[in-house]
Amino acid sequence: MKSNIVIKPLIDHQEAIPELVDWFVTQWPEYYGVDGKGNAQKDVENYANNGTIPLGLVAYKGNQLCGFMALKAESFASLTYSEPWVGAGFVLPEMRAQGIGTRLLSAIENKAASMGYSQLYSGTAKSHGLLQRAGWTRENEVFQDGKKVTIYTKKL
Repeated sequence: MKSNIVIKPLIDHQEAIPELVDWFVTQWPEYYGVDGKGNAQKDVENYANNGTIPLGLVAYKGNQLCGFMALKAESFASLTYSEPWVGAGFVLPEMRAQGIGTRLLSAIENKAASMGYSQLYSGTAKSHGLLQRAGWTRENEVFQDGKKVTIYTKKL
């Protein structure tokens, strides 16, 4: 049931940070793992904002943390597009196909619009369906760390 999904700013649910750090390391081990150049703890903590970028939103189903998505200044340092970018989207595998990713994306779009942004960007190797269903436009394909990544945009 989609009606009991609640989307909130990470700043209001900082108790979720340790679990989110674990998710980041598990979901993106090449970046956040032992040999990666990322710092999951620092990045997740940096998303605990409400009116400035970077910011993160968490999804709860009842009392269970089930998803996360971020609005950030850049997706890949090598790309020279404007900001902001939508990224770091994740929904627990057992809770996928319940509309949680769609709700997170819609909430991020609304938050960006309320902050005065008129366009968003996202780069993905996997989440094409989610972005396309939400009306995003495929703009470009690039290679990032050996993976083909599609760049999408959406006018707000």
